[in-house]
Amino acid sequence: MKQKLFPRKIFLLVIAITLILLLGCSKKIESSTTQPKTDTPQTQTVKNTKTNQEPGQTVFKLPSKQDFDNCEGKLCTIAIVIKQENYDDLKPEISTWIQDIERETGKRVELKIYNNNVKKETIKSDLRTLYYNNNLRGAILVGDVPIARSGVRCSIYPNQLNPCLDYVEQLDQDLQKQGKYINDPFVTDNLNINDYYYTDIDNQCKYKQDLDAFYQDTCLQDSRELPFWISRLTPPRRNIEESNQLLKNYLIRNHKFRTGQISFQEKFLAYLPILEDRSQEEKTKTISDFLDWYKTSSNPPYPIQNIKILTSESSDNEYFSELGLRYEHVFYNGHGSANFHQKNVDSQTIINKVPKSFFYEFGSCSVGRYNEEGYLGGEYLFNSDALISLAAQSPVFTAPQPSFHLQLLLTQGTSIGEASKIINIGANRILGDGTLKLRYKKIVSQNRPKIVLDKYELDFGELDFKTIGKKFSFKIRNIGNAPLVIYNDKGNPPKLDLKNVPPENLPSIAGLFSETIIPLNEEVEYTIDIIIGGWSAQNPKPYTGKYSGSLYLLSNDPDNYVLIIPFKGEIIE
Repeated sequence: MKQKLFPRKIFLLVIAITLILLLGCSKKIESSTTQPKTDTPQTQTVKNTKTNQEPGQTVFKLPSKQDFDNCEGKLCTIAIVIKQENYDDLKPEISTWIQDIERETGKRVELKIYNNNVKKETIKSDLRTLYYNNNLRGAILVGDVPIARSGVRCSIYPNQLNPCLDYVEQLDQDLQKQGKYINDPFVTDNLNINDYYYTDIDNQCKYKQDLDAFYQDTCLQDSRELPFWISRLTPPRRNIEESNQLLKNYLIRNHKFRTGQISFQEKFLAYLPILEDRSQEEKTKTISDFLDWYKTSSNPPYPIQNIKILTSESSDNEYFSELGLRYEHVFYNGHGSANFHQKNVDSQTIINKVPKSFFYEFGSCSVGRYNEEGYLGGEYLFNSDALISLAAQSPVFTAPQPSFHLQLLLTQGTSIGEASKIINIGANRILGDGTLKLRYKKIVSQNRPKIVLDKYELDFGELDFKTIGKKFSFKIRNIGNAPLVIYNDKGNPPKLDLKNVPPENLPSIAGLFSETIIPLNEEVEYTIDIIIGGWSAQNPKPYTGKYSGSLYLLSNDPDNYVLIIPFKGEIIE
């Protein structure tokens, strides 16, 4: 009997153990199904503590990973354009540079090497092919890549500094009779230069063949609207041996910076000799306005103690002495030309002083005119420790301070090329390597805000052109464990794309945003006014059609510091 009972006990024990395991497994399965691990956006219902909403009334979704370059899951391309005469002396440095870019960006680098007599039309055609076939997101022009010239139609825009392409004596006389002014006859050498020619891949710009120049007022001049960003690495020397040595030195510094062998102070310097002729009251107000962003923002790109301002009372020697302190960002605002800075800075000054700072933003006429020997933008870039600059290639009227929102993007780890697709850089152009970032380290903190929206696309539907304004809204919630800051972007209006409609008839968007702090587990509703431009009793029937664009929502969420929100609509009669 005992021999028969023993197996039965074992059998019952096995059954008991099996039941326990099954119950345990069922709990694990239940637990895993309530919070699945997935990379796709998850829906999360939260309570609005401001409006006392109950859970379930507003559904917020976590944002998917944003791609500023619109790669959309495809392999993106960065083009490096260079002539054979440069490439032959720079092969090792170019190879290292390509490896650095591909490692950091995850994008493929297409190296385009051309004969020394290449025409700009050939390069433009190749960039067009790369854009449509290889998802081109940016292009870097290295060395003496052919330039494109531009001017404006003074018959339409008579009162401005840019050279005219359509100057005729009769037009000048007619305008003078009306009390208007037109530029003197142009000299071809003095026409503007403009690399945006290479981004006009579908040849939308009007071209004047006899002058080999295009009308820049017929082209896209907003860096956010271009199909891809473009930057230029052109040394300030025409001699090929000197030029190649400067390029070699630059690429070596570029690699050292990317690999942490050289670094800069996370500080901001501004030099403002432009104020020299202003009254003391104007100077005081300008400085006050300059610092206002940094003082009032809850999370500025540079804390106030890391900002140094040199006014018109300061000297050039003080300016260069500060540049030796390895500032991360330097803003210069003063009169100038290709080879001269107010107060008294020229090419030789920069060569002798050897500045040590990293990124220069110039509010000065023509310092980026890279077709001139010794142009200042190039001297800063190749005869100092600098690696990036923003500089104009033509006469400009500039703001007295840099873009606060551009600084936000750059100090949070966006490359200068990507940033120019989010924030319009105006008349400036990128000199240097457009793939570079100011900062590479990621600040990791357990206390982090987390942004979620209830809408990631906005459809404004049909609007009658007589509509004064129509309001739309979306909600933002903070589900993190630190305050969420939404930054005002009034200086960077939403991108709009409405075919065949003059700018004065475009719809405009108002109401975005004042800087807002959203506490933990609270939400804010933003209201947008869509205003149809151009309608009045005198202009009863403006153009109609579909439009689309994007809002850029800037915040201090380290995982989503820029959210791109597409919108669309249609103006009807």
